[in-house]
Parts: sequence; C-alpha cells; structure tokens
Amino acid sequence: STRVRFRPLSAAEIADYVATGEAQGKAGAYAIQGHAALFVAALRGPYTNVVGLPLFEVGRALADLGVQPRWVQRIDSAGAASL
Repeated sequence: STRVRFRPLSAAEIADYVATGEAQGKAGAYAIQGHAALFVAALRGPYTNVVGLPLFEVGRALADLGVQPRWVQRIDSAGAASL
C-alpha cells in the first residue's frame, strides 16, 4: 500500500486544478504524475501503486513463482530495481 499526503491547498489551487480536467477519470480524482505532483507533501510506499500497476511488486511475485519476464530483466539491468 502507499500513503499520499497533500500539503494544504487554497480554494484557488483546487479550482485551478479542477479546471485543467486532469482529474477526470482518475482514481482519487488526481494524477500524481501530472500537475497534482505539486500538491504532494509526502509519499510513503511505492510510487507505482499510485500511478497504476505496481511493477516492482508484480516482478517480485513473478520471480517467486519462477517466472522472469524480459521487462523485469530490463529493470534489473537499468538499476532501477532489483528482485
């Protein structure tokens, strides 16, 4: 799981964000990878949980099952994550 804490927002900031339309169709009504990143005061847990599919955790679960997809190997070779 991941916890996201926003900084206090003014009514004008909220109205401006809503006006961008970015929140439409988003779980939680914000896109952390977009303009809403400016509102984040703290993030505890994997960022990929908030954006969508938690790739690191999926890769670890697959490795536990003996499956090593190529995308997991690319992550390992890039140094972004290790399983």
